[in-house]
Amino acid sequence: MLAWLHETDANAMSASFVNIELPAFLTSSPETDAHQLARLMLAHQLNAALVVDERGQSAGIVTSTDYLKLYANASRHEGSV
Repeated sequence: MLAWLHETDANAMSASFVNIELPAFLTSSPETDAHQLARLMLAHQLNAALVVDERGQSAGIVTSTDYLKLYANASRHEGSV
């Protein structure tokens, strides 16, 4: 939104948000397989996915940093990299 406002003329504040293209995002449930979610994030070149509960409420965010931390912790237990 800030980038759009910066790139738009002085009348941007009176413009409709209908014409703004938002970035793509993924949603998942707490039951979503972590490996499948990681593959989808890579395929769509996204760094985060929104976790939505059974009521449709946001429950959290999974980021690429979360996967890096998980990988780093797993490899620490298996030996040096």
